[in-house]
Amino acid sequence: MSVPDYEPNSWTCSSNEVVKISLAEPEGAFTFKPNFTYPIFGDSEQIFGYKDLKIDIAFDCESLLPLLNIKYSSKLSNDVKDVKDTLLEYLSNDTIVNDELKWIKTAEDEKFQIPGDLIHEYRVNQDFFKIRKFNLNDSIGLKLHLRMQIFVLLFIEAGSYIDSEDKSWEIYTIYKVGKDKESFVGFSTTYSYWKYPGFEKFDSDDYKPNYKKKISQFIILPPYQQKGHGKQLYECMISKWLKDEQIQDILVEDPSESFDDLRDRCDLERLSNDLELFNDLKEISIPVNNDWLIEKIKLSKMDKRQFERCLEMLLLYLVDKKKENKQFNDNIQINVKNVRLQIKRRLYIKNKDALIELESADIKDKLQTAYERLLEDYMRILDKSNINPLFGNFKRLKEGDDNESSIKRGICIYIIGKFFGSASIASSIRKSTAGSFGPELAKKLSQLIKVEKNLERSIELLARERRVVAKQLSLWGEENDDDVSDVTDKLGVLIYEIGELEDQFIDKYDLYRITLKTIRNIEASVQPSRDRKQKITDEIAHLKYKDPQSPKIPILEQELVRAEAESLVAEAQLSNITREKLKASFLYQFDALRELSEKLALIAGYGKALLELLDDSPVTPGETRPAYDGYEASKQIIVDAENALASWTLDNSYVKEPTLSLHQTVDDVYEEGQAEEAEAEWADHEEGTQS
Repeated sequence: MSVPDYEPNSWTCSSNEVVKISLAEPEGAFTFKPNFTYPIFGDSEQIFGYKDLKIDIAFDCESLLPLLNIKYSSKLSNDVKDVKDTLLEYLSNDTIVNDELKWIKTAEDEKFQIPGDLIHEYRVNQDFFKIRKFNLNDSIGLKLHLRMQIFVLLFIEAGSYIDSEDKSWEIYTIYKVGKDKESFVGFSTTYSYWKYPGFEKFDSDDYKPNYKKKISQFIILPPYQQKGHGKQLYECMISKWLKDEQIQDILVEDPSESFDDLRDRCDLERLSNDLELFNDLKEISIPVNNDWLIEKIKLSKMDKRQFERCLEMLLLYLVDKKKENKQFNDNIQINVKNVRLQIKRRLYIKNKDALIELESADIKDKLQTAYERLLEDYMRILDKSNINPLFGNFKRLKEGDDNESSIKRGICIYIIGKFFGSASIASSIRKSTAGSFGPELAKKLSQLIKVEKNLERSIELLARERRVVAKQLSLWGEENDDDVSDVTDKLGVLIYEIGELEDQFIDKYDLYRITLKTIRNIEASVQPSRDRKQKITDEIAHLKYKDPQSPKIPILEQELVRAEAESLVAEAQLSNITREKLKASFLYQFDALRELSEKLALIAGYGKALLELLDDSPVTPGETRPAYDGYEASKQIIVDAENALASWTLDNSYVKEPTLSLHQTVDDVYEEGQAEEAEAEWADHEEGTQS
């Protein structure tokens, strides 16, 4: 082989381009490309050492039995890592390699039966579809899961495999009904968490366990996207869980932007069918009563942030209805200003730690900017949603529609990034993170974000194992003497509570990671202005070398001036937002750490109090220990522990301010006002502001 043959570029290819996925149906095969391959081939998503490489991963449409076909014209050397071995690490163990006839025969001989209980059927045009549910106790279900989990790596950013040995997972699948066999469309993995109800309810005779459901992974394969299947699957799961009295909360793990949109539309449409909620909203007062809010969140089983977002969108919707239909004027009490104040109030209280150090004028400016961007996102979502006709047809709110103030939309023409809302920078994740051609800072920050995601998964596993430890401790103690049995039972309750706290910590810690994503997306959005400036600079240099008198040079120099001006604006905004978001992200992290640490310290204290109930004085052979009489005391310790954990807030935390050996003091770094104080401050900031 000649020296030029060792040119690295000629032996390097994009794994996103050479990998093709096929779903083999009786009528023919669907072929499509993955969104991501970096979990398999590394962050650069490149494969080195092959020429004319082609990787085809085919799946039987019903059983998802995989076939791996690899072809290439040349391989650099035997020392190059075998691409087949790399892929087989992630595919199921029954994958067939480079033998299509064997694959077809194996699929036929398998006589695969789709696992799970049928829970919903629906129709799209002339095709029928079925949604089934199974868990990993089902051997056929486990086999199907191991075959389809590769889609998680290929279509979910930072996706990873779930623990197939944990039987708390449930999997929902969609199949298209065919004449000879059914065809796989998509799936979702969900997890059930036991929700500890408190000592008294747990000990009562009529106790029934309560759970919270978490949607972890949600995939519709590309050939079936944009056809309503995601909506059918999401609504099917939510409807089933809303009817189950033992399920009290429904959560979503780190949703993508596209899933956030789907979730927003479905939740909005469902809430718009709630006549009682509609009647409440017509007469609702601003600020929204907290007791009413808690009650509605409990009934909807949604998390607080999601319900409040949907509530704000429905309020905007009702304001529009009020303007287009005069007969509703007397019935609908709210107006644009009310809704604006409600949204800004929530944003202020949520971000108070970051805003409190700013001047009043800066706070107003930040809130107005955040409000305008959030409003734009809300209107985009409302436009795509099929709200109950009871509410009337939605039309865009325009400037000047309300005589008190106007909703300003479209004023953020040059948006570098979004602070809030699900639609941040609309750019490909591939280009902004995983690819080798993205901005250098964005790539490095993406690495941090992915590592933090892995950390969260580790903590989630730790929390799960912690609960197993608690149960095992209680089971072991049950067979011992009365005192050991009672104390270990109560210790198990405290240890289980630690697992719950670690779960809650993940949710709060994730706000830190999500905020870091904003910086990454902003960095990616600024890159085009950098590229344009560099391209013009290079073109000028080339012309000056080739044709110094070219008339294009002055024109390009003028373009360069404009490009530099645009770049200066973009870089300045990037610099400002980077600092703002970096500070906000770590405030989330440190607040979450403080809460977890102090609550763990509380549990440790009550745990030591339980140990004091054990009589550990030595006894001689034949001597009998006094009868145990600590039942009431142990119960009270648990009750006190629960009350202490429930009443803990950042305001009454034990660590108020660090001791700093600096010349300047840090005042009010950790201080946060009571809810009433926050609202009063908010009123001061908003007073006189007209948007």
